Amino acid sequence: MHIDQTKRVWFTSDTHYGHTNLVKGESNWQETDQCRDFATTAEMNEAIVDGINSVVMPEDILFHAGDWSFGGAERILEFRRKIRCKTIHFIRGNHDQHIKLTGRHAEGFSSVSDYLKADYAGIGFVISHYPMKSWHYSYRGTWMLFGHCHGRLRQHIPTRMLKQLIEEERWQDLKAIANDETVEGIYPHGFSMDIGMDAHPEFRPYSFEEIKAYMERVEASGMERWQDRL
Repeated sequence: MHIDQTKRVWFTSDTHYGHTNLVKGESNWQETDQCRDFATTAEMNEAIVDGINSVVMPEDILFHAGDWSFGGAERILEFRRKIRCKTIHFIRGNHDQHIKLTGRHAEGFSSVSDYLKADYAGIGFVISHYPMKSWHYSYRGTWMLFGHCHGRLRQHIPTRMLKQLIEEERWQDLKAIANDETVEGIYPHGFSMDIGMDAHPEFRPYSFEEIKAYMERVEASGMERWQDRL
């Protein structure tokens, strides 16, 4: 897919519109530590819509990497009608059984797929609901953008990065990464990124520029190389 470079582009995932169990104030789950800090589902739904509409303009392009809404098929269009953006490309997640590739409940989206490869401003990227260790043209500088993990994907250190940290005797950094702590200049996920709403500190979509800045930091660190990815 080639994207119109005159348009601004945004990315998000895992909105879970209407998902009551994800709301700390109403959840039936025994453990609510990882629930969203809202009193009601209505409050969460409003925050989701506001988070998107506050940055994504009607003429922009939004990519959504799955888990759109809960509460049945009727919630799909209810949520879609509230989003001002006219062009949404949707990549299905594990909770999107009501959203078909074509036909009913797909009409609110510009495209529906299970995996998408695109390029914009000279940069290629792939979008999947699930994170991948290797992806199409990963060894040529494409990005891997994913959802599903709600900002909680464990940090698995690639062998080459682990070897370098050991050789440099950076024991405290290794310990921090083992505890899933962020260490400046070390990016265990390499040229892949969780684009979910929960991963963004402002609970909103990521702009292309934000993702590009992150990937540039990954490259500048020197600890991750495209050619190491098959």
